[in-house]
Amino acid sequence: MKALKTLLLTKSVAAAAITAVGTLAVPSISHASPDDGMTCRAGYSAQFGGGTMKCTKTVPTGVSLLCANVRFPTKVIRVPGAPGDTSGGKDICTRPGINIGSTDPLTNAVLGQDFVFAELNTSQAASKAKAIQIAEERTLNLPEDQVDAKSTSPTVVVNGGFGSEDQASFTVTLFTFPIPAAGLSLTLPTLPQLPRLP
Repeated sequence: MKALKTLLLTKSVAAAAITAVGTLAVPSISHASPDDGMTCRAGYSAQFGGGTMKCTKTVPTGVSLLCANVRFPTKVIRVPGAPGDTSGGKDICTRPGINIGSTDPLTNAVLGQDFVFAELNTSQAASKAKAIQIAEERTLNLPEDQVDAKSTSPTVVVNGGFGSEDQASFTVTLFTFPIPAAGLSLTLPTLPQLPRLP
């Protein structure tokens, strides 16, 4: 009978040890190897197509509209819905000597003579996209050829900027190379020696 108790106790201890080993296995990071594959940096998403993998990150941005025409240098940020407003709330640029406020009606002002609409300066949008690319290279501590950027065509959004200012909104997509993924391996804990049973 004592031998049967010893056998059952040994089996119970062995089963508990096997269960403990199975539940205590924890992943630990080891050095990456080719079979671990590639991944994208934090904040980037992997896109697959045509057998290639791209790491992309989109950055919504925008630039204010400008008074580029020297004949109309004064920018007026318009508020939409003002009585007598025929501009639809679009920001305008006035010629010298014309005083139009943000909510003043435009009924006595002539488009092209007294004012023009503020416009997008495409080189300003390109400069903003380049600045975002350079900032990303510095943030990631990468050389300048390791991050590329492409921009969508800007779209004018009335009152899309700060306050009621009109803005040209666009998206800059950043691209970086994938990096090796960190390999995961299971490291089993060392279990204490089980006491020997008589």
